[in-house]
Amino acid sequence: MRNITIMEEHPYDDPDPVPIYILFVFAVSLCAYFAWLGSVAVRLYFYKGALAPEPERFVTLPAYMRDRSLQRGHQRRVTAFPTPAPPKSPAHELARFSRVPRVNIAEDVEQLPDPEVRAFLAEQQHISRLPAFVQDCGDGSDFPNIPFAITPVEKKQQTLAPPGLNRRPSAKYKSVGLKKVNLKEWLTIDKTYKDIHTSRDYLLTKKNAECVQINGDGEDACEELLHEIVKSLVTEYPESFSIKTVNRRKHLRNEITKEEWSLVRPFDSHPLEVCARLAMEDFNILIKGEFTQQYYLLIGKPLAYMQEQDIYQWDDIPDVLPLTSSVDLLTRSTLYIQTYPDSRSLAHLLFTQEAKDFFPGNLSALLLQHIIVRREHQTFRRLPKSGAIIYSAWTEVRRLTELEVHGRRRLVEEIKGWDQEVATRKGLELWQRAVIGYCEGKKPFRDDDTVVD
Repeated sequence: MRNITIMEEHPYDDPDPVPIYILFVFAVSLCAYFAWLGSVAVRLYFYKGALAPEPERFVTLPAYMRDRSLQRGHQRRVTAFPTPAPPKSPAHELARFSRVPRVNIAEDVEQLPDPEVRAFLAEQQHISRLPAFVQDCGDGSDFPNIPFAITPVEKKQQTLAPPGLNRRPSAKYKSVGLKKVNLKEWLTIDKTYKDIHTSRDYLLTKKNAECVQINGDGEDACEELLHEIVKSLVTEYPESFSIKTVNRRKHLRNEITKEEWSLVRPFDSHPLEVCARLAMEDFNILIKGEFTQQYYLLIGKPLAYMQEQDIYQWDDIPDVLPLTSSVDLLTRSTLYIQTYPDSRSLAHLLFTQEAKDFFPGNLSALLLQHIIVRREHQTFRRLPKSGAIIYSAWTEVRRLTELEVHGRRRLVEEIKGWDQEVATRKGLELWQRAVIGYCEGKKPFRDDDTVVD
């Protein structure tokens, strides 16, 4: 009875569960925290100090380039250029954690069965042990007395300077047949602008990949060229070209063709294509290589066969243009004779990429009414910001029978001033009897409507 009385005086109370839940949550949180620290440590080790692999890099193409690729991709001639390999990931190789035996080529060369492979790898190891210097890939400024010993791998282009030109830094522009003119004469707009524009529109639509080619990093130079052309056109021909603002974006208004072109990104077409549609000239951009310190033709319309033979070496340009200011314009003109026997369009007459295109047909095409006098006005200037060299060519074509007496006299004097190499290259023996004879007032000898020597 006594025990029962004591229990009634001190009844049993259930313990409070809240502290237990708090301890449980704390333990779970602590485990999760240490698990997170462990995962971070593993990722830091696996990615060598980084928490994640390097993000993917995507190339974003403008809309006009995507459309062109889809619509005319099968019609284009694709030129493949070498691209640098992507950098190796800094992450550890998973093969290190495998039990599968691996062969270390650097140490086990002699175990390879193929002797040619062993010899190749031995040569590569020998090259890798050669000494390297800081200026190996620099501009050579630390070694001013050592000439360049490495020439470009690509085929050397024919030149702007005649053979035997003294290539000292003091070379003058007159020694390469150039003359200095006012920068206002850079671009030409004349009565043939509409015909030239129609021909260019056809070529840029049907043969875009053959007319606009870009190799290397030249987008900035293309945009700078576009702005220089726009500035020149608006300044020299304000009645035909003006800058308008459409939807808060600058556009160039062409009053001759009633077209408008965006001057800011995203462009309506590639900047170089816009340049070709605005002006009457063909544009090519030469950019200086960082390693060889030579200028390379990387952007523009591919040179025709006659231009390649008549321009000489591009590496002579640094001896001329860098010594002049960016506002100087150097120019010269060169003459070609070609035939135009059929009713092909002006686009086919201007777009002559091979020597045979200058003289299509047979000898009957050498009738006077089929002979064309083609004169290319070539100009060279430097862009003020990038320092790239712009080579532009404006092509002027006239029929031989349309020349005045004074023009025929000057034509004969220029032709007779050619040396033997130039005369052979331009086909003088083929057309000299017809052209020179007509200019001098002589009657060509014909046999069955064929001009013969």
